[in-house]
Amino acid sequence: MLIVFCIVSVLIIVYFMPRPKIRRDINWKLLLLIIGLPVVGLVFLGEYVGWPQLLIGLGLFCGLLFLIKLINKSRRRAALMEKYGDKDLVKDIEQGYYWQGQTADQLKDALGEPEDIDVKVLKTKTKSVWKYNHLGGNRYGLRINLDDAVVIGWDQKD
Repeated sequence: MLIVFCIVSVLIIVYFMPRPKIRRDINWKLLLLIIGLPVVGLVFLGEYVGWPQLLIGLGLFCGLLFLIKLINKSRRRAALMEKYGDKDLVKDIEQGYYWQGQTADQLKDALGEPEDIDVKVLKTKTKSVWKYNHLGGNRYGLRINLDDAVVIGWDQKD
């Protein structure tokens, strides 16, 4: 009975959903599969193994994912502490901050690899622009300017 209720609920939701009049709209059958199959699968699994066991299993799975994330975060913190040796610096890098005077390695550790880099080599120094958050074309949400691998400024689009 619960299975029939779930299927009917999904059908009603899909039927009454406004459909855009554009060519790329999502096919309602595909949407039914994306929503309906996991719901029906969970209902079958819950009836097969029992709802308490299913909920305990899902809780253990979520707890395992949380534990893995926590372990990865502590490993990254330990590696950054070994690399830089400054607790406040590591905290700023972990939070994704960037500032004037920051080195290229610190910036890469804070924000990750840039999506694009423009480099201009001059006689006495090397200028580069690290680009993050690609918006389309040659537009980026964040451009960070570096001189000789040290941050000197940035331009952030809102």
